[in-house]
Amino acid sequence: MEFDKATESGGRVSSYNYFSFHTFLSGGLRFSLRLPFTYGTAGTDRYNGAKNNEQEFMLQDFILEVRDPELAYLPWDMGLFWAFRLYTPNSKSSKQSGQIARFRNHFVVEKVFNRWLAGGIEQRYYYSWQSRASYRTSFTDEYGFEVNDVAVATKQHEIEHWISLWAGKPKLAGGVSAIFEDIFYNKSEAENKSKAPQRSLTVGPQFKFPLNDKANFILVYGDKVNREENMHELGQFLAKNTELVLHSFISF
Repeated sequence: MEFDKATESGGRVSSYNYFSFHTFLSGGLRFSLRLPFTYGTAGTDRYNGAKNNEQEFMLQDFILEVRDPELAYLPWDMGLFWAFRLYTPNSKSSKQSGQIARFRNHFVVEKVFNRWLAGGIEQRYYYSWQSRASYRTSFTDEYGFEVNDVAVATKQHEIEHWISLWAGKPKLAGGVSAIFEDIFYNKSEAENKSKAPQRSLTVGPQFKFPLNDKANFILVYGDKVNREENMHELGQFLAKNTELVLHSFISF
């Protein structure tokens, strides 16, 4: 939920959801199949400006994942988590952009300092295997006008670095997080289309709490700024930069 849209112009609530099926492989590896879908309520969002969107339900790219929760034990009692994902192009946006596949490599280094304090550093690297450097699309803008045959650069790769610190019990705790994100795009010589990298930083408090043994939640209040355009606004939690995210983990 985006704070400025929610308070000023009937902002929508967006959700990314997936059913996840797991099994064990040899050597301590685990395999997961995830079937994602998104749902957005009617309302406005920052991407579409003042345009009032209808509610949306959309199938997203399927995910095949292999992971090792205990890949290695590092000095000072730090644990290393590793996972590799393959995203198949099932979503409308992936098909429209001509994406062949998307890959993600994920490392997490975790450290428990004592019974009340823990932290972690993550790196997530995404690579998009595209069939083209750009594609053409049409849409309705925020003023209701049809915009046709617009060239859009496709994503090339993304890098995310996450830093988290938690204080409290393993399931009931509060903390802070910082996310550095860099997104790079392909350049199309034929379309004379390019797009500068997007570099952002998100910081804010986070809280995790259980409802019961099968339902756990993490609530994040994030302040997201562009590192090259409005870095001076970081920490002010202006409505235009903030969002509220609830991560839900439910097993059955």
